[in-house]
Amino acid sequence: MPVKKLIAAAALALAAMAATTASAKDCSGIAGTEWRAVKGWTVGAIAGGPDCAKAVALIVVRDAENNPVWHESFVAGQVMVLAYAEDSAAMTTSLAEWVDQSNNTFKTTADLPEWAEGAEQPVFGEFPFYPEEGADRDMWTKMRAAKTPVLCYVQGMESMACLTNDPETGFFKIGVQSFPG
Repeated sequence: MPVKKLIAAAALALAAMAATTASAKDCSGIAGTEWRAVKGWTVGAIAGGPDCAKAVALIVVRDAENNPVWHESFVAGQVMVLAYAEDSAAMTTSLAEWVDQSNNTFKTTADLPEWAEGAEQPVFGEFPFYPEEGADRDMWTKMRAAKTPVLCYVQGMESMACLTNDPETGFFKIGVQSFPG
């Protein structure tokens, strides 16, 4: 299964990270899940460091052939979902929450906020959604109409990054949604 392969590869990477930071306070964790919106795709995360606040966390999205199509790394202490982990067990639990897609507000691009004519960017409730650089209202409207699956993850203390897989344009970052921290 792709998730098991992802976890095995992540375990090797964590072992390498742990070897460079070995101490009694080490913090590491691994989590992975299927991205049910896109058959065969997975979302995984690993973290490792001398303690949980200084751990580096990596999120990876893989396609059905297990090729990485997206990855991004963060200092765990700077990501709301990971920042409060105090040991490896808590980090593993936090990583699982980080990659969990079951409670996403945006299931498809149709769920993204509308971009009103004349507005600088789309707004979701009182919070702006910041599209990736180069996106305009016309592109946004077409993307929403395509209804492609959306994957979002917390990327800081008050925002989440959202990605999509469009059959015509491929896998890309849509933008960042702010929320109260």
